[in-house]
Amino acid sequence: MSATVFLHIGTPKTGTTALQYFMDRNWRVLASYGVDVPAADEFLRIISFGKNRNAIFVGNGHGTDKWQQYMTTLIRHAGTAGTRAVFLSDEGLYEQILRKPAILQDLKKAMDEAHIPLRVIIYLRRQDEYLYSYWAQQIKEWRTETLVEWLQDESFLSTLDYSAALDTIAGIVGKDALIVRIFDRERFSGGSIYSDILSILGLTLTSEYEREEHPRNETLDATSLGLKRMLNSYPEFRLEMDQDKYGRDGYDEETFRIASHLRDHMLLAQQERADMGLGSDKAVFPVTKRRALLERYRESDERLAREYLHEDGPVFRALSEDDDKKGQAASSAVTGAAPSEEETDGYIDLMARMLILQERRIRRLQEELLLRNIPAHVVDRLKIRVRERRERSDRQGKH
Repeated sequence: MSATVFLHIGTPKTGTTALQYFMDRNWRVLASYGVDVPAADEFLRIISFGKNRNAIFVGNGHGTDKWQQYMTTLIRHAGTAGTRAVFLSDEGLYEQILRKPAILQDLKKAMDEAHIPLRVIIYLRRQDEYLYSYWAQQIKEWRTETLVEWLQDESFLSTLDYSAALDTIAGIVGKDALIVRIFDRERFSGGSIYSDILSILGLTLTSEYEREEHPRNETLDATSLGLKRMLNSYPEFRLEMDQDKYGRDGYDEETFRIASHLRDHMLLAQQERADMGLGSDKAVFPVTKRRALLERYRESDERLAREYLHEDGPVFRALSEDDDKKGQAASSAVTGAAPSEEETDGYIDLMARMLILQERRIRRLQEELLLRNIPAHVVDRLKIRVRERRERSDRQGKH
């Protein structure tokens, strides 16, 4: 008998990066319990996406001449002796399926023809939190729109109508094959997303599994978001995809490298500021717009509770007074207003720290080049000189 294919389709910003890393890192433990987590490289690897998104072939491979090859590989995994479940994950599939249902229809058809059961897993997050987090991720990569401007994008807002989205998916695979979870620690089985996903697979989180303690996809704070949004106006700092121009990877290699270094240095500088008590909170959602957004989907969420979760109460945690208070002080990156003097000072300080980090990185690279093929006694003297110059430079930087 063939294994069941579990397809995790997101949504984005619901712990997907950490979850995919966890599943990939623990593939041997999972295999011992009959759960196969295929490597992404076995199907389709795209450098511009997370390396553990092993279901990316479903959306990005659909309609290509390799689709049948991908299906054959998946069927082989599901038919392997001792395998009772195959786990695939790609958060990009949520929006891809809503835009192009044929992706899921063709996958379902291929699985039905091979007599392989298909289950779809989806995690849903309160709409305002999902919208903010997704917007912040896009600023981290390439977008320049403010959050308020994004609220005018009806094509994206339609994806927040969860009951309608689930109707589309259930219409293809059937309601019984759709596993709906709410992205909220208090609602996770076992209190974590790792234990929750394992419970779906009939497993329990134990000490056998390695867990990542820090977030796998760090969020930029208000200062970093404001600065990155401005820098995104310059093409060399943007991680914007163009698959027509650059092929399936979507990025010019040099631009990808530069923009990635910029993002990494920004995160390091942000952490430095936080360690010194200078960090800012995350940018906040304007309170009136946040409440209006949630009201827009209130009836949809009520239907979601009744029809897909079989619950009577509210689906998501209610807004608190603290949420409202924070929403009174939305940053310029959110609203598009001119940066305040305090925000501008933060941008300058953050940029200065990023430049220092870049200089240090250049010095390290220079040292590595100098140390190659040099006699040992020269290396020792060189290390002393480099250390002295670094200490001097650091002292000058403090003054």
